[in-house]
Amino acid sequence: MTEEVISEKNADASQNAATQAESKFKDGDFVVAQMDVYVFSPENKEMLVETTSKENAEKEKIYKPEQEYKPIVICFGRTKLLPKVEQVLRNAEPEKLYEIVLEPQDAYGERKPDLIRTYPLNQILNLPEFREGKETLEVGKTVTLRDENGMPREGKIVTITAGRVRIDFNHPYAGKKVKINVKIEKVLHTETEKVYSLIEMIYGTNKNFEVEVHGVDIKIHVPERAMMDFNWVGAKVKIIAEIRARFKAKKVIFIEEYVLKKEEEKTGESTTVETGAEQTKAEPEETKKQ
Repeated sequence: MTEEVISEKNADASQNAATQAESKFKDGDFVVAQMDVYVFSPENKEMLVETTSKENAEKEKIYKPEQEYKPIVICFGRTKLLPKVEQVLRNAEPEKLYEIVLEPQDAYGERKPDLIRTYPLNQILNLPEFREGKETLEVGKTVTLRDENGMPREGKIVTITAGRVRIDFNHPYAGKKVKINVKIEKVLHTETEKVYSLIEMIYGTNKNFEVEVHGVDIKIHVPERAMMDFNWVGAKVKIIAEIRARFKAKKVIFIEEYVLKKEEEKTGESTTVETGAEQTKAEPEETKKQ
């Protein structure tokens, strides 16, 4: 495996080269990639803060049991990436590790004091997670509020005083120099692979979904768990829009099968009633009387 180190300076050179030649990957192309994100301390010591690798998370002691560690799917033109990272990836060689070092202005921006806001304590306590007792109000907790345009944005609680809560809406890595290690593990070529990836990107998982591509028709078999999930309704609309924009398909068929009543199945001397993955066996009446 080869490795290439890309600093701010030669990232700009890569951008200029990309304007003179066609990129390897274009809008609508899908790749699967491993990625590590490091931030530098004031002493220029790097610390791993995000990773797709369970092994790296455990090694650097940032492992979280509730988090799923796996490669990310990137759809060029849709997946939001740092501009300079995207420039590198659009011309990247699969299986080659790229190390990209970025100053704050090319990463997550400088910290802005005006993004630290103060709110009445009652307003924050009225958020659903606190009102319903699901979360405890404390420093370091992340909350979601709406900005002046009604758009949701996340911030971190930095102080709690009598009747006031200060929330920082700067990106957690704002003002920091970062390093991003990224490697493309696989390029997705078939429409079936791409549809599976779209489902995962938009809905969060493609577990137990089944995808069939027949010419210009795409069939998606939806598992029961998704059918009962309100989030699936919105995700389905987005999936249709993405397929319309990025595929040659003329029809998308979602198959959702609802079993309304379980039927008893008689087999000789016994009756088997199946409920989910469990089976219970009932003896015939004649056998019970003996």
